[in-house]
Amino acid sequence: MNLSTVPVTTGGYLRGIIPDYTVNQDIRDLVVFIIDRPQHEELIHEVRKAGGRVFLRTGGDVGGALLAADPDAPVDILIGTGGAAEGLISACAVKALGGAMLGRVTPRSPEERMACEQAGMDLQRVLTCDDMVTGDEVCHD
Repeated sequence: MNLSTVPVTTGGYLRGIIPDYTVNQDIRDLVVFIIDRPQHEELIHEVRKAGGRVFLRTGGDVGGALLAADPDAPVDILIGTGGAAEGLISACAVKALGGAMLGRVTPRSPEERMACEQAGMDLQRVLTCDDMVTGDEVCHD
């Protein structure tokens, strides 16, 4: 199971972010962290077409989320699809740093989709950090 940034279409996501971003900065200054994966090819193209810069890496979902949550880091946002575990770890870190994160569960197979639906999960629901991390204290055993 994966966790994806939202909305479903990349174009809708960028059109939602870019106007807010450009109030104080030029779109050419927007740096988007994207993992270099085949499913992100269209996303990479769209960010570049819109005028944003791509911070492309072969891995590092959690690291990318930390960079995006740090106002002093060279990354403004992370967009893409990654593992559910990495998404939850990222949500914990982003929440602890006072950042924001949106995600949506995206099953990778019909079997995963069925299991999610049987568990009562709304696969169209956009999740915030507070949805993914309900408490203020996070620990790992």
